[in-house]
Amino acid sequence: MKKNKLYIVPHSHWDKEWYFTKQESDVFLKHNLEMLIKIFYNNPSFKNFTYDGQWSIVEDYLQYKDARFKKMQKLVQNKKLFIGPWYTQPDLFNSTSEAIVRNLLMGIKKSQAFGNYMNIAYVPDSFGHPSQMPQIYHNFGIDTMIYWRGVQKNQLNGNVLHHWEGDDGTQIKAINLLLGYWIMGSVFPYKTLNKKNVETEALAFLKNFKNYLDKIISFNPTSKNQILIPFGGDQAPIIEALPDFFAALNKIDDENEWIWSDYEEYAEIIKNVEIKNVLKNELKWSESSRIHKTIGSQRYDIKQLIKTTDNLLFNQLEPLLMFGEAYGIKFDSLIVENALRKMLMSNAHDSLGGCNSDVVNDDIYQRVLQANQELNSLKIKMMRSLSETQKNNSLLIFNPYPQNVMKHAYINLYTKSKFFDIFESKNKVEFIVLDQYKIDDEIKINVGTLGESKEGENGYYKTTILLNNIAFSGVELKILEVKEIDNNTFEKTIVGYENETWFIEEKNQKINILNKKFNKLFENPFNFFAQEDAGDSYDFSPKTSENKVISQLIKTKTTIKKNGNILIIEITQKYSVLNQKNQDINMKLYLFDNNQIDLKINLTNANKNIKWTLGLPVNFSNKYSYASQAYSEVQRPVNILENEIWLKNGWAEKPVPIETNENFVYLKDDKHKIGFITLGNNEYEVIGDDFSTLALTLFRSVDSLGKHDLLWRPGRASGVGDYTLKTPNATLQKELNFNITFFIEDIRTNIWNCAQIKNGDFVWYQKQNLHKYEHSFERFLLVKNGYKNPKIVPKLIIDNSNLVITCLKKTYDGKNFIIRIFNPTDQIQNFNLLTTYKILNETNLLETQFEDFVSEVKPKKIKTIILKDGGK
Repeated sequence: MKKNKLYIVPHSHWDKEWYFTKQESDVFLKHNLEMLIKIFYNNPSFKNFTYDGQWSIVEDYLQYKDARFKKMQKLVQNKKLFIGPWYTQPDLFNSTSEAIVRNLLMGIKKSQAFGNYMNIAYVPDSFGHPSQMPQIYHNFGIDTMIYWRGVQKNQLNGNVLHHWEGDDGTQIKAINLLLGYWIMGSVFPYKTLNKKNVETEALAFLKNFKNYLDKIISFNPTSKNQILIPFGGDQAPIIEALPDFFAALNKIDDENEWIWSDYEEYAEIIKNVEIKNVLKNELKWSESSRIHKTIGSQRYDIKQLIKTTDNLLFNQLEPLLMFGEAYGIKFDSLIVENALRKMLMSNAHDSLGGCNSDVVNDDIYQRVLQANQELNSLKIKMMRSLSETQKNNSLLIFNPYPQNVMKHAYINLYTKSKFFDIFESKNKVEFIVLDQYKIDDEIKINVGTLGESKEGENGYYKTTILLNNIAFSGVELKILEVKEIDNNTFEKTIVGYENETWFIEEKNQKINILNKKFNKLFENPFNFFAQEDAGDSYDFSPKTSENKVISQLIKTKTTIKKNGNILIIEITQKYSVLNQKNQDINMKLYLFDNNQIDLKINLTNANKNIKWTLGLPVNFSNKYSYASQAYSEVQRPVNILENEIWLKNGWAEKPVPIETNENFVYLKDDKHKIGFITLGNNEYEVIGDDFSTLALTLFRSVDSLGKHDLLWRPGRASGVGDYTLKTPNATLQKELNFNITFFIEDIRTNIWNCAQIKNGDFVWYQKQNLHKYEHSFERFLLVKNGYKNPKIVPKLIIDNSNLVITCLKKTYDGKNFIIRIFNPTDQIQNFNLLTTYKILNETNLLETQFEDFVSEVKPKKIKTIILKDGGK
């Protein structure tokens, strides 16, 4: 009897795009899958093949008319070809919480409908794993994870088998691929193996693989000599002689039995193995494999667009579509799904990372832009439909967030008159004018939805306004009236330094801001600085260990004004940059009667191989930072002790304390939480001798896909290891805009809820005939949109602000609605769901298991509730 049983899983890790385009990889995918189908049907001894745990490779293949649909479906049904549970292999630290859930939901549902899916959380190459993934996986009925990157060797305690515990206490079984998903494939004779030389090649393979195998076996002390070994690699092909190769190995090797297996089978084999080691928190260590902790700031333009598009779908459009169904307007799930596919395809771990060739990043940007255009068009179509019975110059404003909120909105209005008032019923609505200009006073004819019109003759006005303090009771649609007038009733802009919350002091060409509610002074709170970036598309790296600031402020101009009760600070700055061109930065600050300040930053990047950062001094020292990440509020140390020993101990890269965030990051003392709400700025660090400055990365500008021997990442170039691929577009030498919100809140405030409300902007639409190009398709004639007065006006309110609502959508089967709630706190949160919808039950993330509804959410838990339209 042989000593060890080696369970070998043949697989291919299929990056859809990288240094190659998706179009190029699809050609090889089609070839590989056709060869796989042929081999399976010609050789019954060819047991199975795992295609990277993602459904989308099947979708990519089936786009071709000659695709062998039924043969492939039969392979999936019979577990010869393993696909899923993902739609596409994700970048978990740059995806949003709900995007991760949708990735699994679509991947499982599509694979299941095709025949089967692999019920394993298979993430062989993701750059780390957020701390709530155990709960998310378990909520999908997945209780085993197979992964490679992110763990320290000492965490494993000499054993690749361990449990991983999520923030909420959920535990799943985890299997670490100690030497990677590619290690067996790295010494396999892909090019030379054939049926004639199989024993010779098997003998050579055993010799070359011995040291690796010994190490893998040594890290499996509790699995009763039952060892998992993945066999494959990046774009690994299917090998026809594989059955003969395994037979040869078993004939030659006296110690080990080589068993052709799959990941599900192996998980079943070890299900009763006792596992004592429990890991907690994020798996984000870079000891054995590179994590690329600073990839969060690569290609800011792509990351900003994908975050904006995620926000558009999950936080605006889906709640609007759900609301619109009560008015007889169809929830167009097919358009949503088509756009979501494009978004998820761009969430893949190389795609969203931005660590690609320029042509690939162009493809990704355009793909996400197309999704954004589809979703935005559907949003405006819905608002046009809801305006069906309203008179001209009605302003529709929809609140998509199911809590009582009061906030502001930036809106563009078109009027014939220069002056106007806005009313809700008979009450005048407070607003200020931010910008106004007249559009083409040469206009004689408007060509619009209903043909030619003379309404725009002699021109009309576009006015950007800021509506202030609009109150909504949960999910609600308000109809305001824009009433044109002859007299100027606009709030006058004056020089002003104070409102109810803020006091501004200008001193020595610097701005100090006092929050009066907390009596907290911020001296020169928002400052920019640049550092040289000698890194590549994967990682920031300083050129020298000093990592000096290379920018110096040489000129600043500040204008402070007050309009109504809103303070506006305009700052124009010029910085000299060492050995590079000067950099201009423009920033507008909007200070409201609350504890938030909107920062709107604009610049045209003048340089390359540079990193720009926004610094926020908080005036107290810190041991930890707090940030949103994948259904969790993560506490992270600001100083990582392993930075002192990483190089001596041979780590793959330096474990720098540069971290990612989903939509907010803050620091706190015993009274306050101070930080930023973001939408696309995914990276931060806490700096200074006493760690008292929160540094938010604005963007990186680099000119190469991969570089050798970086200061923080020694050795081979990441990506294309033998070649440095130039990426001039990644220098981002173009105009860039940043929308960031500064906040100071009470220590008890739920910042995740603040961020969700902030980013879940109101949806607005002005019914008017002057300008049909605000949304270009508005000239299209819209008839028979299904509008009807609802039997019951929809109402949906969650009355606990400690809970975060992350999703309002149709159930996957299209029969009912979903509301998803998350409790980021450490206490049980009770709530009332005040709604006209009928509460049916609770379900899991897969929407397949059902329990009675309970109006409480346990700490760190995700709750998904099914609702039925109360008007039906």
